[in-house]
Amino acid sequence: MKKEETKYSKSSNQDFEGFSDIQKVPSGIPGFDELTNGGFEKNSCNLIVGPSGCGKSIFLSQFIYTGAVFYDEPGVIVNLDQKKEIVFSHLAKFNWIFFELEKKGLVSFINIKPHELKKLAEEGGGFIWDTIVDIGAKRFALDSLSSFCLYFQSQYELRESVINLFDLTRKWKCTSLFSYHTSDFSKLKFEFSLEFLADSLIALYSIRKESSRIRGIEVVKMRGSAHSSKLAPFEIVNQEGIIVYPSENIFEI
Repeated sequence: MKKEETKYSKSSNQDFEGFSDIQKVPSGIPGFDELTNGGFEKNSCNLIVGPSGCGKSIFLSQFIYTGAVFYDEPGVIVNLDQKKEIVFSHLAKFNWIFFELEKKGLVSFINIKPHELKKLAEEGGGFIWDTIVDIGAKRFALDSLSSFCLYFQSQYELRESVINLFDLTRKWKCTSLFSYHTSDFSKLKFEFSLEFLADSLIALYSIRKESSRIRGIEVVKMRGSAHSSKLAPFEIVNQEGIIVYPSENIFEI
C-alpha cells in the first residue's frame, strides 16, 4: 500500500456536508477513513472494541506502522499483555518490520504491567513520556485497556484513572488508540460509562454466517465529526493488514 493511493482512502464531501472542519489524522487503514471523513481527530483518544480474534491489535499496529512509514508520525506502543519479540514477530506476516522501524527511531515498544502504567500515569508519564519526547511521537497505542481495567476493584477509582490516562495522552499531543475486549459493545455503558470518556468508539465484529465468519466494522461514535453509520465489511489480508470496504454491504461480499 502506498500513501494516499488506495481507492478506499477518500471520503465523499457530499456525505459529510454541514460539519465544520477539524484537523484529522489519517489512519492509514485502506477504506476506514472513508467511514470517518478523513480519519481520527488530531490528539484525540479513541476506543477500538470487539471480541477476541476480531483484529483489534492489528488495527492498532497498522495505525502505528502507517503513521511512521507514510505520514512522518512516529509512534509508541504500550502493551500490557505481550512482549515485544512476540508481537513484532506476529506482525511480520504483514511485511511490517517493526524491528527496523525501532532501529530508525520511528517506533518504540513498551511492555509494562497494569499497576506500573497506573503509577506512571499518576506521575505524568515517567519513561513513557521520555520515550515520546525522544522519538517525537505523534501516535500512541495501548493494547489493551481491558487489561488495565482489571487491576481496579473500585469503579470510581477505575473511572478516574482512565480519565487521567486519556487526559495525559492529549497533553502529550498524541493521537491515541486504546483496544478494549468486549463481546458486546453495548455493555460498555455498564462498565463505568467507558464509551462516554473516549472521543470515538469503533466496534469490530466477527459475525458467523453459515460455516464461516465475516468481519465487520462500525463507527459507533466520533465526537464533533461526521461519520458513516453503516456496518462495513473488512478483511485481514496477509502482506497488507486490514482492508475496509466502505461501499460494500456486509453480507454481500
